[in-house]
Amino acid sequence: MARTLSSHPAPDDKHPVDRILDAVRSMRAGAGDANLSYRTIAKRAGLSSGTVSYYFSSKAALLEAALDRFHVGIAEILRPWLRVRGPNPGHMSRRMMRHLFRNEDDVRLRLAAWVESWGLPEERLAETDRFLTLISASPWMGRWSKTEKRVIIQGLVWAAQRYAALSEHERAVVVGIDDPDEAREVVIETMGKLAEALAANEITPAAVAS
Repeated sequence: MARTLSSHPAPDDKHPVDRILDAVRSMRAGAGDANLSYRTIAKRAGLSSGTVSYYFSSKAALLEAALDRFHVGIAEILRPWLRVRGPNPGHMSRRMMRHLFRNEDDVRLRLAAWVESWGLPEERLAETDRFLTLISASPWMGRWSKTEKRVIIQGLVWAAQRYAALSEHERAVVVGIDDPDEAREVVIETMGKLAEALAANEITPAAVAS
């Protein structure tokens, strides 16, 4: 497991743990686990192998810490939205997509970890269940059952992560726009409009079935 962080920053004012996790994120996103070791991580982070092993007793603990940081960012976006009465799903969707695009390496790391195990840790699964329970109980998408809401929301979440995980070239091909910045904005706006249409009951079970 990761050790408790000390109050002594690294020479560049960035804590060693942050430097280690940044190194893992960039290496994992670029080449997977092929060259992921304490030595290569330490070299990328500009630290010693001993420093890496001091803070993380195993590679599994290190990867879990990297994923934790990604999930904390997602939770910080969702938490205030879930507390607001009469939330704006379109605004939340756009903000979420922008966050995912800003953290593409973390998204790729998260998806890679899921594919490797074809499952989620029990703690993460419980968090997912709590989120889906909360959001499916809200009044938006009123014509869909709570179970249907859970399926739709999870589908949107996975689609959002998949778009963020694509390379700029892949995203441009999928969206059909050559300019990568424009393609990214189209994805953000389209996901936002889809969330708004669902919230306004413009997409209903009857409409889907017809």
